[in-house]
Amino acid sequence: MAGSVSGALGLTTGNTETSTITASASASRRSERDRITAEGDIAKSRAKDPDTGNNRTTEDWWRIRGQYDYFLSKKLFGFVNGRYEQDQVALLDRRAIFGGGVGYQWIETPQTAFSTNIGLADLFEKYENQPATDNKLSLQAGYNFTQQLGKNAKFLHDLTWYPRLEDFGDFSDLSTAELRANLTKTMFANFKVIFNYDETPALGREKADVKYLLGVGLNF
Repeated sequence: MAGSVSGALGLTTGNTETSTITASASASRRSERDRITAEGDIAKSRAKDPDTGNNRTTEDWWRIRGQYDYFLSKKLFGFVNGRYEQDQVALLDRRAIFGGGVGYQWIETPQTAFSTNIGLADLFEKYENQPATDNKLSLQAGYNFTQQLGKNAKFLHDLTWYPRLEDFGDFSDLSTAELRANLTKTMFANFKVIFNYDETPALGREKADVKYLLGVGLNF
């Protein structure tokens, strides 16, 4: 089992008063026949209006996701996966995705790993300002990529596309990109970008949502 945890805390006082906390965690286990991966992220941020003195939430979201892969051959694997997330500012009460399919591990070395996958997923969404829930069967297709950049840096990137089977124009994209730089043997600095796109977001909200996390962490 291998994994990492990272986080950051930011405070400003004076003319502006803000507080921000972010945290991420990931874990994985790889054997000859199977692989388990899991990760989670959370961020909360508040700002005080200097004129009214009222606190306003500017960021409040969290997500978890995991996947189990069983290798049918050296390269081909079947998988089941799931995601769950909430976002108060985006008015996302909850989004739950459960699915499965097949994947192919094109490269797996200490320096580079690249796999693709395709399958089906049940996607459930509920927004705070909409009484109806949205439950749809979707295709899921994506990839995972990891590249070692010299001795002290690593780049990680994944993307999953969820088009609705009844209408491919109604889709969601979920993607993460992260750059890690080693500070010591166990400590690292990281910069993570999380990109979410929903063709049918909550009323009054944007389709694209980009989140940035900057922090320091530990490998274990």
